Amino acid sequence: MKKHGIKILSAILALTMFSAVLVSCMREAGPGGAGRVTAPTGTQPATEPTGPDGTEPAGTETAPATETETESEQGGILPPPAGTVSRPADLSAINAIPRDFFPDAAGDGQGTWYMGKTVYDETTGEISTVFERDPETLATLEKYGGIYLKNSDQKVVYLTFDCGYENGFTPKILDVLKEKNAKGIFFVTGAYIDTASDIIQRMLDEGHLVGTHTNNHKNMALLSAEEFIDEILSNEEKLKARIPNAPDMIYYRPPMGATSEWALAMAQAMGLTTVMWSWTQYDYDPDNQPDPYAALVNAKSGLRPGCVYLLHAVSATNAAILGDLIDFIRAQGYEIRRLDQ
Repeated sequence: MKKHGIKILSAILALTMFSAVLVSCMREAGPGGAGRVTAPTGTQPATEPTGPDGTEPAGTETAPATETETESEQGGILPPPAGTVSRPADLSAINAIPRDFFPDAAGDGQGTWYMGKTVYDETTGEISTVFERDPETLATLEKYGGIYLKNSDQKVVYLTFDCGYENGFTPKILDVLKEKNAKGIFFVTGAYIDTASDIIQRMLDEGHLVGTHTNNHKNMALLSAEEFIDEILSNEEKLKARIPNAPDMIYYRPPMGATSEWALAMAQAMGLTTVMWSWTQYDYDPDNQPDPYAALVNAKSGLRPGCVYLLHAVSATNAAILGDLIDFIRAQGYEIRRLDQ
């Protein structure tokens, strides 16, 4: 009996030592990597926003995501690392999104964007709303990190310029911005990059942002996924070929503002922030320019917190009134910020 008891005690001690060694090995070389204890299955590490522009977090990985590891918890596609533009690794989730235009679209069959209308009273500073886009439309835009108004709880506005081609007015606009110490963002097409890369270099040198207006200025919401990707990446490649150290054009303005939930998802998956506008006027036809006085009155009337002004750089009127508009905005107690601030 005494010998039998000793054998049982020895077996228990051996089993205890084996268990301790096994736990130690699991801690050293478990699924989480050497020296780490992995979290229980199903938990996610905390994440922080990618930057000051308010876009969704780039992911939850502790290391950069690879092209084969980009599925989000919702089954969609996560964007590439902040500040970069690239091809989505998987389009299946995006292509499952309906391509219908917004329910309150203009009815032109093109998905063309229009903004709500507000009226600013420069005497009282009060703002009255005439009409606004449907809440569902604005919620969808926000869901994919798009910008219509930004920081609308603050007295701040953003100056954005669309550049399809150069006809001599962009340098004058840059002169005014430099004189007034105001920063903006210029959305450029492939044709503009081809013919005016020296002006784009000046934009960057003087502290402005450069965004993409696509290579060929097509209705992006009506393209196939591959055509959409090519319009973005080919424009990016053009810019880098001429200005190799230029930052990626992570801000994207759809031509004609034509967009849909599918197009918003495509843009986000490529690392883009879609930028719409909350004020503009008929200024893009060089041969039919608005009267400068009337145009300035109209621009003043559109002032509101978070306003994203869209001005076309081919406009003689815009070049003429920009300085007065900047002075007015600031006199009303508003700040002009760069879009990434």
